[in-house]
Amino acid sequence: MPVQTAKVQGRRSLNFQSYEDLLHDAQTIVATPHKTLGNWTTGQILQHLALTLNGSIEGMKLEFPWLMRRMSRIFKKQVLRMKMPAGFKLPKKGGETLKPAENISAEEGLRQLSEAIERLERVPERAPHPMMGNLSREEWDKIHFSHASLHMSFLVPE
Repeated sequence: MPVQTAKVQGRRSLNFQSYEDLLHDAQTIVATPHKTLGNWTTGQILQHLALTLNGSIEGMKLEFPWLMRRMSRIFKKQVLRMKMPAGFKLPKKGGETLKPAENISAEEGLRQLSEAIERLERVPERAPHPMMGNLSREEWDKIHFSHASLHMSFLVPE
């Protein structure tokens, strides 16, 4: 039975401010004993983060409801400052493109994340965000750091 991630206790409190910090945390987690508190394995979490990082360059085929898109654009500054909530479900239309593989190893997920971070640092262009529209590179970074802080919080060192 799937875990209700919005109610998970014992998660880490993270607030990444750089891709270097994210990658260091991911490397540390993969290299040491840890437990996962949600529904995804370590490899799945790392691959999902890599998919979203690459999606900010290539574009994402997600389709959010009109009202959600409108409200996020009106309150863009507030949205960029807030922490992403656990338990959020991706839209059915396009959400499967960001779902990780069932049997991906932690090492493979880390490799993909490392490559995606290197690509983000090398490629300056960004696609529109599927909910918030056109964002600067810095705004995309804030979203990526918040998103990574959410998912990596489910990986807890033992």
